[in-house]
Amino acid sequence: MSGSSESWNRKSKSPPSELVDLLRIKSIRIEGSHGYYEEERLQKNLFELDVEIGGFLREAADSDDLTLTFNYEKVVQVAEEVLSGPSRHLIETLCMEIGDSLFREFSAASTLVVTLRKLNPPLSRPTHCAEIEMRWQR
Repeated sequence: MSGSSESWNRKSKSPPSELVDLLRIKSIRIEGSHGYYEEERLQKNLFELDVEIGGFLREAADSDDLTLTFNYEKVVQVAEEVLSGPSRHLIETLCMEIGDSLFREFSAASTLVVTLRKLNPPLSRPTHCAEIEMRWQR
């Protein structure tokens, strides 16, 4: 099966396009002063973030080298910068800012999925969260 992911040699620099490794970081919790209503922006709200980064991670796995993969600390740093930054009305805006920043930061990423949840949104009925998911691809 020439060209299939089964015949791919790990020593090769370029894996087949269908062979993408996924790194997921889930349930990062960060406070921020964001929301449509002024009262939401005056008091902090709790946000929860999931990030899925796709790319070629086998070289990092073979070498056990952090510099060859996606650093979790950088993901948290970017999210903290956005969520502690200027107040935004929409979680869509926050999600896009986080994702755009991460996709610029991790140029080796071929795909990115960012899911942002605003926990306990101010609705007339008890609600666990409001959630947005956005995707990026090179």
